[in-house]
Amino acid sequence: MIQKLLILIIFLSTIVFSQNKVLTQFYFDDDNEGQNTYKYYIGYSNEIKDNLELGIMGGFRNYIMPNLNNNYADIRPFAVYNPFDNLSIKGNLSFLLNNGWKPIFYDVIITYSPIDLLYFEGYVEHESVGSALTNEHRYISTISGVSMDINPTNNITFSVGFSYNTIAETDIRTYQTYRAIYTMPFEWMFVDLKAKIMLGGDYNPYYFSPSNFGEYNGGIGINIELFSPQYYMRFYTGGGVQTVNDDVKGLFISNIRLFGDFTPEWSTELTYGISNSSHNAYGSYLYNYGQIQINYRF
Repeated sequence: MIQKLLILIIFLSTIVFSQNKVLTQFYFDDDNEGQNTYKYYIGYSNEIKDNLELGIMGGFRNYIMPNLNNNYADIRPFAVYNPFDNLSIKGNLSFLLNNGWKPIFYDVIITYSPIDLLYFEGYVEHESVGSALTNEHRYISTISGVSMDINPTNNITFSVGFSYNTIAETDIRTYQTYRAIYTMPFEWMFVDLKAKIMLGGDYNPYYFSPSNFGEYNGGIGINIELFSPQYYMRFYTGGGVQTVNDDVKGLFISNIRLFGDFTPEWSTELTYGISNSSHNAYGSYLYNYGQIQINYRF
């Protein structure tokens, strides 16, 4: 009895004397081929120490295609640990529950910045391929990768990344990414150039699976303060080309993000993006996505 009372006192003291958050999140994506994904979550987190945050979220995932619909309950415990000022470790588990498939997904991200002008990231993700049809066949994607950012000056960033991806344990592909960002002297405008190259991969009729794929695009973006010095708007728009096997088509990309703290208690993040390309046999392929996060600290 005394042990249980001590545990309860310690638990209540962590709530009273540490940072607590109520978390809400909504995510969607859809395309002009009738594939839709919706995710809804609500949760709670607690900063047990200055460098450790533990939390859990619960909600639902809904994958929709013509004549096919998958629904899952989703329980997501997570942790954020910052052992040093320049090192961060974030991890998530995801337990999907329904009457049939009950997979366990996870992701881990480690970031490290030994000096101000150098930034490293390593990650691994084990997740659904992401459609109702691939869920029916229980296809899982596992991807691991590393990236490095270099800032030779305050207004120039170069980034390079490599990742290794397996789907359904037999479909293996690699990705290379390259990026350069130049921020104008007046700081609120930037130029962003990107390249993404995929090699390998076996054809599968249940998901997009070219033998080679590439995106090469550039554009202009803006960063400005909104409402308060802690709240920002980031807008980007640009274009380029997309290669799928031997097909080369135009590509348009645009996205907007509003994020930051309205008050010391309330923070939000609103994201919407759209891309339009012409790599399939039926004309252009239109894809859009969005996210809403609202968090309350107490």
